Amino acid sequence: MSEQKETFRDTLLKGEFVDVYFKQVVPVINECFSRALKTKEYDFFLEGDEKEQKIKKLFNYFNQLNNVVEDLEKTLVFIKIPDHSKISESFPEFENTETYYNYFIENYIIRINSLSDILGKILNLLYMTEIDKPNLYLFRNKIHKEFPELNTKILALAEKIKITKDKRHEKLHEGSTEFEYLKSVVFWNDLHTLMKEEAPAILKKTTQEGLDQMAKNISAEIEEYVILVRDILNISVVKLNEYLV
Repeated sequence: MSEQKETFRDTLLKGEFVDVYFKQVVPVINECFSRALKTKEYDFFLEGDEKEQKIKKLFNYFNQLNNVVEDLEKTLVFIKIPDHSKISESFPEFENTETYYNYFIENYIIRINSLSDILGKILNLLYMTEIDKPNLYLFRNKIHKEFPELNTKILALAEKIKITKDKRHEKLHEGSTEFEYLKSVVFWNDLHTLMKEEAPAILKKTTQEGLDQMAKNISAEIEEYVILVRDILNISVVKLNEYLV
């Protein structure tokens, strides 16, 4: 039996932050859920003492973060489809093969942006920066002098996100018809479909090789994003412990 590949979620859930989270946050949430099931009048979201309310806020944001990472995994499954020539049969809703890839690459970029937004909300809680509408950029502006190690990691993540966002900006605002990720890929099957004929096998192979390389690149990008998020959380474990007191 082959060893199961580590998921992006597995990568996220490593280190001191998650250890403390599962030991101190999850039991309280389980107790609150249990209380809600036993007592009809108990409102999970509105009731509880100050500590419980703080824990529920953190649980909500961390759950969102976890969901985004899982969504990135799912999006990559669609990007890594093994035979692009079958897309029109499996997904007739898309105008052509290129439209299919544009859709899922945009989905990927949107999820990456969500990752940084949710992380900013978590850090705003832990560091008690009291930003009204928190995001990673506003948070960094508040803490960059006091927490230089954290600032360095956030800056690295923010710079990577900017590069990814710029790829979407170029497509949306500069009239480009494709993402930079696809600029080295020629969709021969789409061109030959317009001519009502099937693309030669050698051209299909060339397209698939380009798509496979693109999928590897995006997979590596996601891994880098998730590791940076994990590192930022692990740097913040002291603040997590303080928050949970």
